[in-house]
Amino acid sequence: MEDEAEKMEFVAHSEMERGHEEQLEKYYKELYDEEFARDPDLTIAPELKIQTTDFHDVTSRIRIATSSYAAEMRASEYYKNMINQMGKCEARLMFEKLLQVEKQHLEETKRRYLDLKADIAGFHAF
Repeated sequence: MEDEAEKMEFVAHSEMERGHEEQLEKYYKELYDEEFARDPDLTIAPELKIQTTDFHDVTSRIRIATSSYAAEMRASEYYKNMINQMGKCEARLMFEKLLQVEKQHLEETKRRYLDLKADIAGFHAF
């Protein structure tokens, strides 16, 4: 990307997602006392994928922020559904922790989206 502000949006989202990965790897090590090894055959749930088709041919900062917010919202909903399907177990605790992290990310991405929108409109609407 050529626009520095647009790069920063992607970098910010990437750093949040890297934080997820580090937390999960740490949690895995605590549970199993071994390093996590990624399963190459694992299929990622569609709810957790960022839909790059949302960008079409445009990669404006507001579209990037909107996509990031939507991705965090989908992940939050996904973890809530997982929690609702489980009884009391360690996996449920992990998903509850992930949900809390997602809620924080959701607020961060919402704030960034509203700030960008305010920059365009000239005022905060909410």
